[in-house]
Amino acid sequence: MHLPELKLFYHKNTVRQILMLPQVLSPQPFVLPAPLKDRLLAGPEWLEEATPVQRVAFALHEMGFSVVPVKPASKDPYFWKKFTYCRIDVNFIPELFDNRAGVMVIAGSISRCLTILDADTVEAAHYHQAQFAERKLSPWIVQSARGFHFWWLSADGELANISNGITECELRGNNQYALAPFSVHPTGVIYDWVHDSISGSEPPTLSLSQLDWLPLKLKKEFVRKPAYKKQEPVFDASSKFACLSKKNQEFLQFGSDTYRNNKLYALCCDLYANQFSENEIRGIAMDLAERLGFDRAETIKAESTVKSACSRPREPAKKETMSQTPRTNTVWSEALNWAGRYRWQTHTHKGRRVTADTLRRVFIACCERSKNEATSELFRASTREIGELAGMKRERASLGLRTLCELKILEKVQSKSSVSGANLYKFGELDKLLHYGSIIPNRTLTTGSLMQQKNQFSDTFSDSVPLDSQAIWLSQRKKTQDTFSRGALGGVAEWVWREILLRPSRPVKLAKQFNVTRSTVCRVLRRLEMFGLAQKIGVIWHGVAAGVDDLKRIAVVCSTVGRSERRREKHMQQRSRDVSRQLLKTKRRLEGLTRVEKREPEMELELDVLDELKCRCCNKILLGVSTKGRKRAFCDDRCRKAFSRKKKVVLA
Repeated sequence: MHLPELKLFYHKNTVRQILMLPQVLSPQPFVLPAPLKDRLLAGPEWLEEATPVQRVAFALHEMGFSVVPVKPASKDPYFWKKFTYCRIDVNFIPELFDNRAGVMVIAGSISRCLTILDADTVEAAHYHQAQFAERKLSPWIVQSARGFHFWWLSADGELANISNGITECELRGNNQYALAPFSVHPTGVIYDWVHDSISGSEPPTLSLSQLDWLPLKLKKEFVRKPAYKKQEPVFDASSKFACLSKKNQEFLQFGSDTYRNNKLYALCCDLYANQFSENEIRGIAMDLAERLGFDRAETIKAESTVKSACSRPREPAKKETMSQTPRTNTVWSEALNWAGRYRWQTHTHKGRRVTADTLRRVFIACCERSKNEATSELFRASTREIGELAGMKRERASLGLRTLCELKILEKVQSKSSVSGANLYKFGELDKLLHYGSIIPNRTLTTGSLMQQKNQFSDTFSDSVPLDSQAIWLSQRKKTQDTFSRGALGGVAEWVWREILLRPSRPVKLAKQFNVTRSTVCRVLRRLEMFGLAQKIGVIWHGVAAGVDDLKRIAVVCSTVGRSERRREKHMQQRSRDVSRQLLKTKRRLEGLTRVEKREPEMELELDVLDELKCRCCNKILLGVSTKGRKRAFCDDRCRKAFSRKKKVVLA
């Protein structure tokens, strides 16, 4: 495989004039490789009259990549952060990539772990091309303005981005983008494929072991360095000067040849803040001045420095440093234990009934979202994400979130994040809510009943579950949603089965713990026994452990298999449609052209075909009435009122 020689095509006119002459920029413009042409064979009808950029965007979208339009002759997108969570809707491609907009592709898991190596110079491009050829690897190659882009799919997952670790190159492994053919660079160069490198129906899948000459790391292994590192003290911990900062300890022990007065003042302030008396500080300062060889004038100035430092209260210079081990988030574990102990009840939110099972499932979904945030107590929770994790519709999940916020179990910190478009939440003060019962709905507690309620809770609460068991359970819930969905075992069965697995119990105690009737618990236990998940020994019910495959077989028998997957696909389509519509609105606004203004000529043409505008009530031709922008009209107020009365009768 031979890399062609880089050719820079410039024009004496502006970039806007360059865009009008694409043949000047490239000797063989807009030639699609064979794998991309195959993607267009079974495409929609608009591909016949589509531009080359629209064809490339459609082909890359069909490969599973996330493509986003960029401004003409620019590397700046309209916005792109939201497309790291979802891809654009394929039906919006003709409008998003018109008016000579470019196309970019986002690297990372949203694009099937697409990885792009950007070589900025020809020398670096030939070096990496030789390394690929030596190992018999054939990534897809794109000719850019200054070098080449190497495309491949990572077999090990998302890779960490590298900006300075490779000479004259950048590695884009996650949440970064690169321009794709046939976008126009600001210099006027059009990106194009190196056709000799395109083989196969998609970029090759390569592992880390095959790319051994590159310093690659997985994204999950990339850990940020702490903001503060633990400093080694100069004095021992038993010394009275161990409370000082490291700089003051070094100055006190070794002295300094520069800025001695300033450093002496900082030392005296630190000593006074750490409860040293003024006489002790003066003696320490005079001894230090004698060791450093202060003259008479400097010694007098040192005495005034001590007096000034002790003139008002000071704060210690030594601050508590962060540990080198990253702080982990375990709030979700405490919240999950709290959810198992709390007696959930049905609540009414703005006239709508919210069951206890809905509140419990939404709260558990919030715990799973918080678990994904490794270092922060805040978590992102959109209604679609919570609906997918809780196994319910989007509207029901939204109602559950609003009810939990009303009960102060959750607290909304930020509305509509600019990056993901979702809300940010955090858990309420669970210990306070647990002990004082402030979230018990529809109940007024007095001082006497408060302690009685607290003791009643302590008898029915189960013990805390270990962190590892909770993490395993949350990771398996996504695979077993169909088993415990409505129409199969049900949401209550999941909690009952999990409880009797840990602690065998009687139906009366289970009904009291989960705030349901005894008949409901008995019905759930008999259903669990029928599928081999529970066993009755005497009057005590015991849980029977089952794997993920066994639970999936239950979903097959109950005809609920695939329901959660269909729900996720539906939500993904809704996300894509909403974000694509928002992107199109932003694009039209920046272009100075709205959708209504763009389609106005077509509307005028359709109205001109009609002979005259007619009354909607009596179909009388309205003479002398302008048809521009008019879709509905009446002869007078009498026809308008008659039409409204007819409409009300039909609706009734």
